[in-house]
Amino acid sequence: MKKLWIAITCSLALVACSKDKEVVETPVIEEELEEKVEEVVLYDALTGVEIEEENTFKPIVATINNDPKARPQTGVGAADIIYEFLIEGQGTRYVALYHSEMPEQIGPMRSARHYFLPIPQDLQAFYVAHGYSPLARQQLGQGAIKHVNGMEHDGSLFKRSSDRYAPHNSYITYEAIQQAMEMTNTPLDEKTLPTLTFNEEQVDRGTVETMSVRYGPSNLFKSEYTLQEDGTYIRSVNGETFIERLTGEAVRYANVIVIEGTYDWIDQEGRRNFDLQQGGRGFLFQNGNGLRIDWTYDGGIIRPFVDGVEIPYEKGKTFIHAIPSDLSLENSVSYEEKVE
Repeated sequence: MKKLWIAITCSLALVACSKDKEVVETPVIEEELEEKVEEVVLYDALTGVEIEEENTFKPIVATINNDPKARPQTGVGAADIIYEFLIEGQGTRYVALYHSEMPEQIGPMRSARHYFLPIPQDLQAFYVAHGYSPLARQQLGQGAIKHVNGMEHDGSLFKRSSDRYAPHNSYITYEAIQQAMEMTNTPLDEKTLPTLTFNEEQVDRGTVETMSVRYGPSNLFKSEYTLQEDGTYIRSVNGETFIERLTGEAVRYANVIVIEGTYDWIDQEGRRNFDLQQGGRGFLFQNGNGLRIDWTYDGGIIRPFVDGVEIPYEKGKTFIHAIPSDLSLENSVSYEEKVE
């Protein structure tokens, strides 16, 4: 009987234990593995400004009139970079680069010089001008640069305005430029631009609040710059604010570069040559900072260096002055520093 009782007791204990100890099922947690997509931030090649989608438009380079009778100009507000070169006499002319945005209209258009041509050729850009010097005509005729010229399309692709006199009244629209590209079998979406280096953050503000650049004794082509609160510069020419004619707004520049180089005389008409490959001394102005630089030309753009180290551009538009070395950098550039 004792053995039987022990057996019954054990059986009852096992039953009680099984009732007290419920089997708990561990739920299976299904984790949704989200594919991590690395966000790619895109920047425009010539301005460094953030853009929503890649810009593959073929760049355009245009020669724009800077005679006092041609001011204010149309389309200058859309240009990412503008070069200003000395031409015959003491006059200057603009070579404007377009990529981040295309202008509704450009003008007044003016004639090409052969030393402008390396810029569109190296950028593989479409070049627009109205007229040409003999050497520029010869080089354009060799076919290395896709282009359209108002000498062949005056009154069709190029239109004359009635409020100004020739040669200060030739204009072309971006729509007409597209037509010209189709006529010359030029791809509209060819990406060919070099890579510029830009500051990730704006450089610390300096003390240079005003500066000026001149090409000779005349004030007709003298540029003056005034630093704004956002770190950009507003430019004036011969005392008049440099504006976009279509909007009436002042054009703002994040970078002002002055490059010094030799302008050689090449004929009795006073035509010149400027070799961009020569490099040399210069100035770079950014957010109130004035730096003495050495410059090199690289595929359509200017690269500034200090002690052999390349200086990044500030994000935004750039104006480049190509001044004559016989005037000298010291005599052509002047600026004032704010005294704290």
